[in-house]
Amino acid sequence: MNLLTWIIVAVFAFAGGFVQTVSGFGGAIVMMLAFPYFFPLKQAPALASAIGLGVSGSLMVTFFKKIDWKKCLVPTIIYTALSQITIFLIPYMNVNLMGVIYGVFLIFIALWYFFAAGKVSLKGTFGMLFSTFISGIACGLFGIGGPLMAVYYSDIIADKTTYLATIQFNFFFGNLISFISRIINGIYTVDLVKYTLFGFVFIWLGRQAGLKVLGKIDREALKKFIYVIVAASGVFSIIKYI
Repeated sequence: MNLLTWIIVAVFAFAGGFVQTVSGFGGAIVMMLAFPYFFPLKQAPALASAIGLGVSGSLMVTFFKKIDWKKCLVPTIIYTALSQITIFLIPYMNVNLMGVIYGVFLIFIALWYFFAAGKVSLKGTFGMLFSTFISGIACGLFGIGGPLMAVYYSDIIADKTTYLATIQFNFFFGNLISFISRIINGIYTVDLVKYTLFGFVFIWLGRQAGLKVLGKIDREALKKFIYVIVAASGVFSIIKYI
């Protein structure tokens, strides 16, 4: 039993719960900054997604009455379908290729945040299809489907609580179906259960911490910090797997 692995799961699950509660997304991003270095690349997203169900599910239940069903049903269905198709292809993918794609994707979402977020609107059918296409595939491959979906939902939903409730439904439903698919495909294995249950405790603690500062913390400053780390992690991933 590697003590460092348990510590990493605890720290990054807590940080993921905090970030997702404050910003509406980012839990999987935070966990995936570390998990691929302690778990096989194909299993790391499965673990991050499984633990992430704890925070997205609890937030969805907490703000259930505020979910905007009309605005989330179609995007959620497309997002979920694409992630399932991608998951079924993972067993046939080369690990090194996945690692390079993962690094490129991290750099892409960091660059999107710094250069396109707030300047490019994702309202409308094209914006919805673009967001769900990229996010669904990314969710299937890496367990990270949040960044563009967050931009899309924030562009079409003005109320912060409705935004938080709606995007958490999207993530919970998509990740739940993805979790089942990963079990069926042998990606999520029995040895990950103990880490998942352990992670649930700390992601919930992170959620509680996030709720205490919700509305008080500078979300944009937090996002900038996260995306700088995301970009650096993308570079390291490319170097590692190239």
